[in-house]
Amino acid sequence: MSDPFEELRHLQQGIDVNPLPASEVRRRGDRMRRRNTAVAVAGGIAAIALVAVPLSIAAGGSNHSAPQPGPATTSPSASADAGAKVSWRQSIPADFPLTQGFPKTNGNDGSPVTVQKPTDVEVFPPCLGYGTQRSAPAPTADRASVTYLGESEDRREAVLAVYDDEDAAIAAMQQLEDDVAGCPSQTHQGTTYLFDAVPSDYGDQSFTWIARVEQGGELSSELTVVQNVRVGNAIHALSYYGAGGATQQVIDYTRQLMATDSAPVLSDLCIFAANPCAEPPQGATAIPADFPILDGYPEDSQAESESYGRSGPDTAQPALRLEACGTKSPAPEATATLTGGWTNPEDFRTRQLVTFATPAAAAAWVRSLTGLWADCPEEQTSDGYTTVRTVLEGEEHATLVTQYRQQGGFTPGLMVTTLVQRGNAVLLSETYNEGGAGQHPDQEVNFQVDEGLSSVQGIVDAMCLYIDRGC
Repeated sequence: MSDPFEELRHLQQGIDVNPLPASEVRRRGDRMRRRNTAVAVAGGIAAIALVAVPLSIAAGGSNHSAPQPGPATTSPSASADAGAKVSWRQSIPADFPLTQGFPKTNGNDGSPVTVQKPTDVEVFPPCLGYGTQRSAPAPTADRASVTYLGESEDRREAVLAVYDDEDAAIAAMQQLEDDVAGCPSQTHQGTTYLFDAVPSDYGDQSFTWIARVEQGGELSSELTVVQNVRVGNAIHALSYYGAGGATQQVIDYTRQLMATDSAPVLSDLCIFAANPCAEPPQGATAIPADFPILDGYPEDSQAESESYGRSGPDTAQPALRLEACGTKSPAPEATATLTGGWTNPEDFRTRQLVTFATPAAAAAWVRSLTGLWADCPEEQTSDGYTTVRTVLEGEEHATLVTQYRQQGGFTPGLMVTTLVQRGNAVLLSETYNEGGAGQHPDQEVNFQVDEGLSSVQGIVDAMCLYIDRGC
């Protein structure tokens, strides 16, 4: 059919569903109080294939049908004292966490998901860009966007727009409601587009609307949900598109997922409020002399000889550079490093804490390492072996796995590199042993990955120094 989703049909269904980690919830607790409504999402919801539609999707001139939305669901609240003069923030901080809640890399090509600023992405595309009822977009003082593209049927988009003042932002939200209410009502080429407002109560003001597709009198599996939240003179617009169904259960699940994914960003919108919260300070860059980089390593007395055992702590080592397929990872612009290790026959372990000037720089280094592994999944060696590399991504961490294969089977030798970022610091922990060649190599890998994470938990806890609220 001819519809605005046509260009997205090559995308794959499915996204990762990752709830906010407990550390993030604790870290942001005092900032979340500025939101009018706390986000509470029950666990145990069955995974449903959901993907995102771009806020910028547009097509010209065609008429598409849509029944009138339900009652307006905007939830405005006054945020400035009467008569008080407010100096409204006019720009988006360079380190504003607009990518929070998005996958780190695009599923279609593995490229990093990044913030685009300036951006041409519109804040509001009511009626999916169709119809002459649309008002001209309100002028903005600043605007940034994030887009995620999956392998197929998988897209999300977020836009953060800053207006001259709160009145301008309120007017933009109201105009959105009016435009959605005026969506065209004709059916186009046998396809009917159904637009509805749904209850929404976030920030100072919010408005959420959904779009469904009906063909031959039956709903298709396509669903768009757009969540718009205003705090002060800023509006955060988030859109998800999915082909996993358009039932009420899927609608509710999608909205809960969006609420969870956007919670960190919504909490940080308080910097645009009439009485703004303080900007999160940059994390520390120095590494304390007593930082527990060797935590959990065996004592020297457990080594087989004096030539083995612990090494470090050492502050003079440069940041580690990994290599795959003849390419080395770029040398990062680190502000400090701390290195420690343990060696024993067939047991080699290394850890390095690396600090950066900003969290963005830390994240870029992690991406360079995971990208190196992803770009070289297999490599032939001169002695007849095949090096096999795998990237496992988790919540706030990634693991690089290296195995060795010969004549169709895995041989002894398993290296697991754990990467954990907290704020502007990254911990790299690497272990190598003669595992990986048993009857169940996948189980061995899973065990080593879990062991790699659990063994550095104390160090990760100590890295609270480098998050915006400290320890």
